[in-house]
Amino acid sequence: MELKSYSFEKLIDKKTESKFKGIGLLTNQYLKEGKYPIVDQGKALTNGFTNDHTKLITVEKPIIIFGDHTRIFKFIDFDFAPGADGTKVIVPNYKLINAKLFYLLLKNSKIPNDGYGRHYKHLKELEFEIPSDFKKQEQLSEVLSNKLTSVEEMRQAALKQKEAIEALQGALLREVFPYKEGDVLPIGWKWEKLEKIFEEVKNQVLPYEDDFKTLPFVGLENVVSHTRQYTDEEYNPPASNCFKFDETNILYGKLRPYLNKVYLPPGKGKSSMELIPLKTKNNYSREFLAALLQSEAVIGDTVKFSTGGRMPRADLKKLKKLEVAIPSDVSICNELGITVSNKIKEIIDLNKKSLTQLEAIEALPVAILREVFEFNKN
Repeated sequence: MELKSYSFEKLIDKKTESKFKGIGLLTNQYLKEGKYPIVDQGKALTNGFTNDHTKLITVEKPIIIFGDHTRIFKFIDFDFAPGADGTKVIVPNYKLINAKLFYLLLKNSKIPNDGYGRHYKHLKELEFEIPSDFKKQEQLSEVLSNKLTSVEEMRQAALKQKEAIEALQGALLREVFPYKEGDVLPIGWKWEKLEKIFEEVKNQVLPYEDDFKTLPFVGLENVVSHTRQYTDEEYNPPASNCFKFDETNILYGKLRPYLNKVYLPPGKGKSSMELIPLKTKNNYSREFLAALLQSEAVIGDTVKFSTGGRMPRADLKKLKKLEVAIPSDVSICNELGITVSNKIKEIIDLNKKSLTQLEAIEALPVAILREVFEFNKN
Protein backbone atom coordinates (compact mmCIF):
# COMPACT_ATOMS: atom_id res chain seq x y z
CA MET A 1 0.00 0.00 0.00
CA GLU A 2 1.42 3.34 -1.06
CA LEU A 3 1.50 6.02 1.62
CA LYS A 4 1.86 9.72 0.96
CA SER A 5 2.93 12.34 3.49
CA TYR A 6 0.80 15.44 3.96
CA SER A 7 0.96 18.38 6.33
CA PHE A 8 -2.10 19.24 8.41
CA GLU A 9 -2.65 22.41 6.43
CA LYS A 10 -2.61 20.49 3.15
CA LEU A 11 -5.37 18.23 4.48
CA ILE A 12 -7.82 21.03 5.35
CA ASP A 13 -10.10 23.16 3.20
CA LYS A 14 -9.24 26.68 4.37
CA LYS A 15 -11.57 28.37 1.89
CA THR A 16 -14.65 26.60 3.26
CA GLU A 17 -13.48 27.05 6.85
CA SER A 18 -13.25 30.81 6.37
CA LYS A 19 -17.02 30.96 5.79
CA PHE A 20 -17.64 29.90 9.40
CA LYS A 21 -15.52 32.52 11.15
CA GLY A 22 -17.31 34.94 13.44
CA ILE A 23 -20.64 33.11 13.59
CA GLY A 24 -20.08 31.38 16.94
CA LEU A 25 -22.55 31.75 19.82
CA LEU A 26 -21.60 33.02 23.27
CA THR A 27 -22.54 30.79 26.21
CA ASN A 28 -25.12 33.31 27.42
CA GLN A 29 -26.92 32.80 24.08
CA TYR A 30 -27.30 29.04 24.60
CA LEU A 31 -30.86 27.73 25.04
CA LYS A 32 -31.92 24.61 26.94
CA GLU A 33 -34.24 23.71 24.07
CA GLY A 34 -34.36 24.82 20.46
CA LYS A 35 -34.21 23.88 16.79
CA TYR A 36 -30.46 23.56 16.29
CA PRO A 37 -27.85 21.88 18.54
CA ILE A 38 -24.76 23.86 19.55
CA VAL A 39 -21.33 22.23 19.35
CA ASP A 40 -18.48 23.90 21.21
CA GLN A 41 -15.15 22.94 22.77
CA GLY A 42 -16.69 21.30 25.85
CA LYS A 43 -16.55 17.56 26.65
CA ALA A 44 -20.17 16.82 25.68
CA LEU A 45 -20.95 16.35 21.98
CA THR A 46 -23.53 19.18 22.15
CA ASN A 47 -23.95 21.84 24.83
CA GLY A 48 -27.21 23.61 24.18
CA PHE A 49 -29.50 24.88 21.41
CA THR A 50 -30.30 27.92 19.34
CA ASN A 51 -33.18 29.00 17.08
CA ASP A 52 -30.99 31.40 15.09
CA HIS A 53 -30.78 29.90 11.59
CA THR A 54 -28.08 32.44 10.61
CA LYS A 55 -25.68 30.57 12.91
CA LEU A 56 -26.41 27.17 11.38
CA ILE A 57 -23.70 25.16 9.59
CA THR A 58 -25.24 22.72 7.13
CA VAL A 59 -23.11 19.56 7.13
CA GLU A 60 -23.18 17.75 3.79
CA LYS A 61 -19.97 15.85 4.51
CA PRO A 62 -18.56 15.18 8.01
CA ILE A 63 -16.39 17.88 9.57
CA ILE A 64 -14.28 18.09 12.72
CA ILE A 65 -14.54 20.44 15.69
CA PHE A 66 -11.39 21.20 17.70
CA GLY A 67 -11.35 22.80 21.14
CA ASP A 68 -8.59 25.40 20.89
CA HIS A 69 -8.36 25.57 24.69
CA THR A 70 -9.46 22.03 25.60
CA ARG A 71 -7.71 19.98 22.84
CA ILE A 72 -10.97 18.03 22.37
CA PHE A 73 -11.83 16.71 18.89
CA LYS A 74 -15.39 15.94 17.74
CA PHE A 75 -16.59 14.17 14.60
CA ILE A 76 -19.68 16.01 13.36
CA ASP A 77 -22.02 14.59 10.72
CA PHE A 78 -25.14 16.65 11.52
CA ASP A 79 -26.23 20.28 11.09
CA PHE A 80 -25.24 22.46 14.06
CA ALA A 81 -24.41 25.95 15.31
CA PRO A 82 -20.85 26.48 16.61
CA GLY A 83 -19.91 27.89 20.00
CA ALA A 84 -17.74 30.98 20.06
CA ASP A 85 -14.41 31.21 21.85
CA GLY A 86 -12.17 28.23 21.26
CA THR A 87 -14.46 26.37 18.82
CA LYS A 88 -12.43 25.67 15.68
CA VAL A 89 -14.20 24.24 12.64
CA ILE A 90 -11.90 21.95 10.63
CA VAL A 91 -13.11 21.05 7.15
CA PRO A 92 -11.16 18.14 5.63
CA ASN A 93 -9.82 18.36 2.11
CA TYR A 94 -12.10 15.59 0.86
CA LYS A 95 -10.03 15.18 -2.31
CA LEU A 96 -7.13 13.91 -0.20
CA ILE A 97 -8.49 12.33 2.98
CA ASN A 98 -11.45 10.45 4.39
CA ALA A 99 -13.05 12.62 7.10
CA LYS A 100 -13.36 9.78 9.65
CA LEU A 101 -9.72 8.77 9.15
CA PHE A 102 -8.61 12.40 9.53
CA TYR A 103 -10.60 12.69 12.76
CA LEU A 104 -9.06 9.49 14.19
CA LEU A 105 -5.54 10.59 13.26
CA LEU A 106 -6.04 14.02 14.83
CA LYS A 107 -7.76 12.68 17.95
CA ASN A 108 -4.84 10.34 18.63
CA SER A 109 -2.05 12.82 17.87
CA LYS A 110 0.09 14.15 20.69
CA ILE A 111 -0.92 17.78 21.19
CA PRO A 112 1.21 19.61 23.82
CA ASN A 113 -0.76 20.91 26.80
CA ASP A 114 -0.46 24.69 27.12
CA GLY A 115 -3.05 24.89 29.89
CA TYR A 116 -5.85 27.26 28.89
CA GLY A 117 -3.73 28.68 26.08
CA ARG A 118 -4.44 28.25 22.39
CA HIS A 119 -3.49 24.90 20.83
CA TYR A 120 -4.45 25.20 17.16
CA LYS A 121 -0.90 26.29 16.37
CA HIS A 122 0.30 22.79 17.28
CA LEU A 123 -2.00 21.23 14.68
CA LYS A 124 -0.17 23.17 11.98
CA GLU A 125 3.00 21.27 12.88
CA LEU A 126 1.43 17.82 12.33
CA GLU A 127 2.20 15.58 9.35
CA PHE A 128 0.41 12.38 8.38
CA GLU A 129 1.21 9.46 6.11
CA ILE A 130 -1.99 8.20 4.50
CA PRO A 131 -2.92 5.85 1.61
CA SER A 132 -3.62 7.44 -1.75
CA ASP A 133 -6.39 4.92 -2.37
CA PHE A 134 -9.70 6.14 -0.87
CA LYS A 135 -11.02 2.60 -0.43
CA LYS A 136 -7.95 1.82 1.66
CA GLN A 137 -8.56 4.98 3.70
CA GLU A 138 -12.13 3.89 4.37
CA GLN A 139 -10.99 0.39 5.38
CA LEU A 140 -8.35 1.87 7.69
CA SER A 141 -10.87 4.20 9.30
CA GLU A 142 -13.17 1.25 10.05
CA VAL A 143 -10.37 -0.89 11.51
CA LEU A 144 -9.04 2.00 13.58
CA SER A 145 -12.50 3.03 14.73
CA ASN A 146 -13.27 -0.46 16.05
CA LYS A 147 -9.94 -0.84 17.81
CA LEU A 148 -9.92 2.66 19.27
CA THR A 149 -13.52 2.37 20.46
CA SER A 150 -12.46 -0.65 22.54
CA VAL A 151 -9.52 1.32 23.93
CA GLU A 152 -11.80 4.25 24.85
CA GLU A 153 -14.13 1.88 26.71
CA MET A 154 -11.13 0.58 28.65
CA ARG A 155 -10.00 4.15 29.36
CA GLN A 156 -13.41 5.21 30.66
CA ALA A 157 -13.52 2.15 32.95
CA ALA A 158 -10.03 2.99 34.25
CA LEU A 159 -11.06 6.62 34.84
CA LYS A 160 -14.09 5.53 36.85
CA GLN A 161 -11.89 3.22 38.91
CA LYS A 162 -9.43 6.08 39.53
CA GLU A 163 -12.25 8.44 40.58
CA ALA A 164 -13.59 5.79 42.97
CA ILE A 165 -10.15 5.38 44.55
CA GLU A 166 -9.73 9.16 44.91
CA ALA A 167 -13.09 9.31 46.72
CA LEU A 168 -11.95 6.77 49.33
CA GLN A 169 -10.07 9.31 51.47
CA GLY A 170 -13.11 11.55 51.85
CA ALA A 171 -15.25 8.55 52.74
CA LEU A 172 -12.64 7.41 55.27
CA LEU A 173 -12.53 10.79 57.02
CA ARG A 174 -16.33 11.04 57.06
CA GLU A 175 -16.38 7.67 58.81
CA VAL A 176 -13.73 8.73 61.36
CA PHE A 177 -15.33 12.14 62.03
CA PRO A 178 -19.06 11.51 61.48
CA TYR A 179 -20.52 14.29 63.63
CA LYS A 180 -21.44 17.78 62.49
CA GLU A 181 -22.34 21.00 64.25
CA GLY A 182 -25.65 20.57 66.04
CA ASP A 183 -25.35 16.78 66.44
CA VAL A 184 -25.83 15.21 69.88
CA LEU A 185 -22.60 13.39 70.66
CA PRO A 186 -22.57 9.87 72.10
CA ILE A 187 -20.77 8.97 75.34
CA GLY A 188 -17.02 9.03 74.78
CA TRP A 189 -17.07 12.03 72.42
CA LYS A 190 -16.75 15.75 73.06
CA TRP A 191 -16.65 19.11 71.34
CA GLU A 192 -13.16 20.60 71.40
CA LYS A 193 -11.76 23.83 70.02
CA LEU A 194 -8.82 23.37 67.66
CA GLU A 195 -6.78 25.81 69.75
CA LYS A 196 -6.66 23.04 72.37
CA ILE A 197 -5.09 20.70 69.81
CA PHE A 198 -2.52 22.86 67.99
CA GLU A 199 -0.62 26.12 68.02
CA GLU A 200 1.31 27.99 65.34
CA VAL A 201 5.09 27.80 65.23
CA LYS A 202 6.25 31.28 64.30
CA ASN A 203 10.01 30.70 64.23
CA GLN A 204 11.53 32.28 61.13
CA VAL A 205 14.87 31.95 59.42
CA LEU A 206 16.25 35.04 57.69
CA PRO A 207 18.23 35.14 54.40
CA TYR A 208 21.45 36.31 56.10
CA GLU A 209 21.47 33.43 58.64
CA ASP A 210 23.57 30.30 58.06
CA ASP A 211 20.51 28.03 58.46
CA PHE A 212 18.83 29.74 55.52
CA LYS A 213 21.48 28.36 53.15
CA THR A 214 21.54 24.81 54.54
CA LEU A 215 17.93 24.01 55.45
CA PRO A 216 15.93 22.29 52.67
CA PHE A 217 13.03 24.35 51.35
CA VAL A 218 9.40 23.20 51.11
CA GLY A 219 7.00 25.43 49.23
CA LEU A 220 3.26 25.19 48.69
CA GLU A 221 3.91 23.70 45.23
CA ASN A 222 5.84 20.83 46.83
CA VAL A 223 2.79 19.56 48.73
CA VAL A 224 0.27 17.46 46.81
CA SER A 225 -3.38 18.27 47.55
CA HIS A 226 -5.24 15.79 49.79
CA THR A 227 -2.48 13.17 49.89
CA ARG A 228 0.11 14.62 52.35
CA GLN A 229 2.74 13.75 49.76
CA TYR A 230 5.84 15.71 48.84
CA THR A 231 6.70 16.28 45.19
CA ASP A 232 10.00 17.55 43.77
CA GLU A 233 8.33 20.44 41.96
CA GLU A 234 11.21 22.63 40.83
CA TYR A 235 10.89 26.36 41.30
CA ASN A 236 13.04 29.08 42.78
CA PRO A 237 12.67 29.36 46.58
CA PRO A 238 12.17 32.91 47.85
CA ALA A 239 15.13 34.99 48.93
CA SER A 240 13.01 36.37 51.77
CA ASN A 241 12.05 35.22 55.27
CA CYS A 242 10.87 31.62 55.69
CA PHE A 243 9.28 29.66 58.50
CA LYS A 244 11.52 27.19 60.27
CA PHE A 245 10.16 23.71 61.06
CA ASP A 246 11.22 20.27 62.27
CA GLU A 247 9.92 16.68 62.32
CA THR A 248 7.48 17.40 65.18
CA ASN A 249 5.51 19.92 63.08
CA ILE A 250 2.77 19.80 60.49
CA LEU A 251 2.95 22.13 57.48
CA TYR A 252 -0.45 23.60 56.69
CA GLY A 253 -1.25 25.35 53.40
CA LYS A 254 -2.78 28.72 54.26
CA LEU A 255 -3.25 29.90 50.67
CA ARG A 256 -6.43 28.59 48.99
CA PRO A 257 -7.34 26.23 51.84
CA TYR A 258 -9.73 24.26 49.62
CA LEU A 259 -6.59 22.71 48.06
CA ASN A 260 -6.25 20.75 51.32
CA LYS A 261 -2.44 20.86 51.52
CA VAL A 262 -1.12 19.20 54.67
CA TYR A 263 2.39 17.75 55.01
CA LEU A 264 4.18 15.89 57.80
CA PRO A 265 7.88 16.70 57.26
CA PRO A 266 10.39 13.95 58.13
CA GLY A 267 13.03 16.41 59.37
CA LYS A 268 14.15 20.01 59.71
CA GLY A 269 13.68 22.59 56.99
CA LYS A 270 12.30 25.97 55.95
CA SER A 271 8.97 26.70 54.32
CA SER A 272 7.32 29.55 52.45
CA MET A 273 5.19 31.97 54.45
CA GLU A 274 2.06 30.36 52.90
CA LEU A 275 2.96 26.98 54.43
CA ILE A 276 2.57 27.42 58.15
CA PRO A 277 4.22 25.09 60.70
CA LEU A 278 1.81 23.86 63.38
CA LYS A 279 2.61 22.01 66.59
CA THR A 280 0.25 19.79 68.57
CA LYS A 281 -0.69 20.45 72.20
CA ASN A 282 -2.04 18.41 75.11
CA ASN A 283 -0.46 15.13 73.92
CA TYR A 284 -2.33 14.97 70.62
CA SER A 285 -0.30 13.42 67.79
CA ARG A 286 0.43 15.20 64.54
CA GLU A 287 -1.18 12.30 62.63
CA PHE A 288 -4.44 13.01 64.44
CA LEU A 289 -4.16 16.74 63.79
CA ALA A 290 -3.50 16.06 60.09
CA ALA A 291 -6.64 13.92 59.90
CA LEU A 292 -8.69 16.68 61.55
CA LEU A 293 -7.37 19.39 59.24
CA GLN A 294 -8.24 17.26 56.21
CA SER A 295 -11.76 16.43 57.39
CA GLU A 296 -14.68 17.89 55.42
CA ALA A 297 -16.02 19.88 58.38
CA VAL A 298 -12.73 21.67 59.02
CA ILE A 299 -12.02 22.31 55.33
CA GLY A 300 -15.56 23.61 54.81
CA ASP A 301 -15.41 26.07 57.71
CA THR A 302 -11.87 27.15 56.82
CA VAL A 303 -12.96 27.98 53.27
CA LYS A 304 -16.05 29.77 54.60
CA PHE A 305 -14.01 31.99 56.92
CA SER A 306 -11.07 32.57 54.56
CA THR A 307 -10.16 36.11 53.53
CA GLY A 308 -9.32 37.49 50.09
CA GLY A 309 -11.03 37.15 46.73
CA ARG A 310 -8.94 35.63 43.97
CA MET A 311 -6.32 34.28 46.39
CA PRO A 312 -8.21 33.34 49.59
CA ARG A 313 -6.21 32.60 52.73
CA ALA A 314 -7.21 30.66 55.83
CA ASP A 315 -7.91 32.79 58.90
CA LEU A 316 -5.87 30.96 61.55
CA LYS A 317 -7.52 32.85 64.42
CA LYS A 318 -10.97 31.67 63.35
CA LEU A 319 -9.66 28.19 62.55
CA LYS A 320 -8.37 27.79 66.11
CA LYS A 321 -11.76 28.80 67.52
CA LEU A 322 -13.52 26.13 65.47
CA GLU A 323 -15.12 23.36 67.56
CA VAL A 324 -14.79 19.79 66.31
CA ALA A 325 -16.27 16.52 67.55
CA ILE A 326 -13.52 14.14 68.69
CA PRO A 327 -13.15 11.16 71.06
CA SER A 328 -12.75 12.27 74.69
CA ASP A 329 -9.74 9.98 75.20
CA VAL A 330 -6.51 11.40 73.69
CA SER A 331 -5.06 7.91 73.21
CA ILE A 332 -8.07 6.92 71.08
CA CYS A 333 -7.61 10.12 69.04
CA ASN A 334 -3.99 9.24 68.40
CA GLU A 335 -4.86 5.68 67.42
CA LEU A 336 -7.36 7.10 64.94
CA GLY A 337 -4.62 9.35 63.56
CA ILE A 338 -2.31 6.37 62.93
CA THR A 339 -5.15 4.36 61.35
CA VAL A 340 -6.03 7.21 59.00
CA SER A 341 -2.36 7.73 58.04
CA ASN A 342 -1.96 4.03 57.20
CA LYS A 343 -5.20 3.97 55.21
CA ILE A 344 -4.17 7.08 53.26
CA LYS A 345 -0.88 5.37 52.34
CA GLU A 346 -2.87 2.38 51.05
CA ILE A 347 -5.14 4.69 49.04
CA ILE A 348 -2.10 6.47 47.55
CA ASP A 349 -0.63 3.10 46.56
CA LEU A 350 -3.90 2.08 44.92
CA ASN A 351 -4.05 5.41 43.12
CA LYS A 352 -0.52 4.97 41.77
CA LYS A 353 -1.40 1.53 40.40
CA SER A 354 -4.59 2.94 38.88
CA LEU A 355 -2.62 5.79 37.28
CA THR A 356 -0.07 3.34 35.85
CA GLN A 357 -2.92 1.31 34.35
CA LEU A 358 -4.52 4.44 32.88
CA GLU A 359 -1.20 5.61 31.37
CA ALA A 360 -0.71 2.19 29.76
CA ILE A 361 -4.21 2.35 28.23
CA GLU A 362 -3.67 5.92 26.99
CA ALA A 363 -0.48 4.78 25.23
CA LEU A 364 -2.42 2.15 23.23
CA PRO A 365 -3.82 4.42 20.46
CA VAL A 366 -0.35 5.38 19.24
CA ALA A 367 0.69 1.71 19.20
CA ILE A 368 -2.53 0.79 17.35
CA LEU A 369 -1.99 3.49 14.72
CA ARG A 370 1.57 2.31 14.20
CA GLU A 371 0.49 -1.34 13.99
CA VAL A 372 -2.35 -0.74 11.52
CA PHE A 373 -0.34 1.47 9.20
CA GLU A 374 2.77 -0.74 9.28
CA PHE A 375 0.66 -3.84 8.59
CA ASN A 376 -1.09 -2.23 5.65
CA LYS A 377 2.12 -0.72 4.32
CA ASN A 378 3.63 -4.21 4.11
